[in-house]
Amino acid sequence: MPTTSSAEPRPPAASRSTGAGTNLSLLVYLVLFITLTVLTIATTIEHNKQSHLNSIADTTGALARHFAYELTHHPEDIPHIQHELTELARHSTSVMTINIITTTSPDAEPRIIASSDAKRVGTQPSERAKAALAAKTPSKNDCTLHGRPGVCFKVPLTRADGSVFGLMTYSVTMYDNTAAVWLYTAVTAILFMIVAYMLHRQQRRTHEELSARRVTERELTLREAQLRQIIDLVPHLIFAKDEESRFILANTSVASIHGLKPWELVGKKQSELTSPLPEQTVRFIMDDKKVMRTGASRIGYEEELTCAGGQTRIYETSKIPFTTAGHSAVLGVGIDITERKAMESELRRHKERLEELVDERTKALQDANTSLENEIAERAVMQRRIEQSLEEKNMLLQEVHHRVMNNLQVISGLLDMAQRRADTPAVAELAGDLSTKIHSISLVHTLLYRSDRFDTIDFAQYMRQLTAHLQVVFDARRITIEYDLTPVSLPIATASPCGMVVNELVSNALKHAFPDGADGTLRLRLWRDGSTVHLSVADTGVGIPPDFAPATAVSMGLRLITNIVTFQLQGAFTYSNDNGTLVSISFPLPDHCASDHLPEPATA
Repeated sequence: MPTTSSAEPRPPAASRSTGAGTNLSLLVYLVLFITLTVLTIATTIEHNKQSHLNSIADTTGALARHFAYELTHHPEDIPHIQHELTELARHSTSVMTINIITTTSPDAEPRIIASSDAKRVGTQPSERAKAALAAKTPSKNDCTLHGRPGVCFKVPLTRADGSVFGLMTYSVTMYDNTAAVWLYTAVTAILFMIVAYMLHRQQRRTHEELSARRVTERELTLREAQLRQIIDLVPHLIFAKDEESRFILANTSVASIHGLKPWELVGKKQSELTSPLPEQTVRFIMDDKKVMRTGASRIGYEEELTCAGGQTRIYETSKIPFTTAGHSAVLGVGIDITERKAMESELRRHKERLEELVDERTKALQDANTSLENEIAERAVMQRRIEQSLEEKNMLLQEVHHRVMNNLQVISGLLDMAQRRADTPAVAELAGDLSTKIHSISLVHTLLYRSDRFDTIDFAQYMRQLTAHLQVVFDARRITIEYDLTPVSLPIATASPCGMVVNELVSNALKHAFPDGADGTLRLRLWRDGSTVHLSVADTGVGIPPDFAPATAVSMGLRLITNIVTFQLQGAFTYSNDNGTLVSISFPLPDHCASDHLPEPATA
């Protein structure tokens, strides 16, 4: 694609050479003019000088004849001649000197008898004058008067018979008009140069304008070619027609429809073309005339056009009126939408099919929705039944725990009565031990009864309440109990045996660690490490005997602790005897309780 440079266009070489030739011609004309002017001035000066000399010569001859006549016929009238010479010199515009020289005898010295300069009267003439008088012939020579160049004429004075009796010298300054002529010449030359310069500037400006016009024409031609190329590259129809529907612009796409080249189509009327069909041609011409007549654009209407090859295409056409060279015209743009219309038709077909599928699917979804609603209603009924059954089971469990708790409390009460009525201390102690054990079991059901859940209890809360009860039972308010309990949820199957272990450890500490009413401290700890629960009971009492061994102990409580920890809880316990007794127990949580997501109870 041709491109134009953004730089300022330069005139072509031919234009520059033409400008140089113009300058050279002007210089030659100026030299010729000055040369002719100088020759003319020189000729004029010489001609004027010669004319002036001829005039002086004529004047001199006339004066010589006049004064010769006066001296011949009136020799006594010399004063009158002197007066004439004085007046003549006074009224002359030039510096002049006239002397009349005569001699009385051939041997006498010549004398000036009259002169325009009165001071020279009676004096001898110059040697040149004497020689001219002796020669008796007229002569002329250059001279100087008062420092100015002049000419001196010497004319003999003759009588009627032709004899010479004297000489008249006429000296006059020459009028020098050379400066004026040169001034005139200089002014003329300056005016000519000004006129020549103005003509040169005008010629140069005209030349530049012509060069700029040629550059502009080239740029316009280049841009027209670019625009022509751009228009031809556009895949749409671009055309313009005049009032007679004659194409004045057409791109390649328009020309190809009619089977022509763009330059073949331009200039042809719509009616002169063999394509499209006649009815289409009539419609196109009517549309063109309507747009030009109304001056209103017609935008985006569809029309069919049959190409030269017989194919029918659909175009989205827009026509806009405009004026060119004072005449109405119409500019048209057509976009081929044949494929788009085919796609739209295909889309409509797919849309209809899609609507049918949507209707079918909607009906299927409605049927499925109806079935789902029925299923949801059935499940809602089942859910209500399950919730009702669960509520009944919860009430039943709550009632079971309540009855177990009541039964254990009744048993505990009976044991308390048996303890009070016992005949021997051993029976009373046995009844008391059984009562505390039953209370530890009953406390588990009490917490379950009061809890929102029936599968686990907060064992930290359980330990607090059990220890407080045992402190009251054994009247051990003098003993300080310290708690370091982390909330741990235990299932009922683990909480019951673990509660019996805590009951035995706390009971033993309260009964045996502080004899004779001694004061002390009892510390209880509970924490969880992953899936393992740790529990410890420590006192500051007397401690256990050095030879104590749990495996050989005969106490039922110690055997109970050993069996529960080892077999039921699957754990282990240790003891130490350092400033009191410390018993530590650890056991694993059941699998369903070992998850970290098991909810922990709130701290009591």
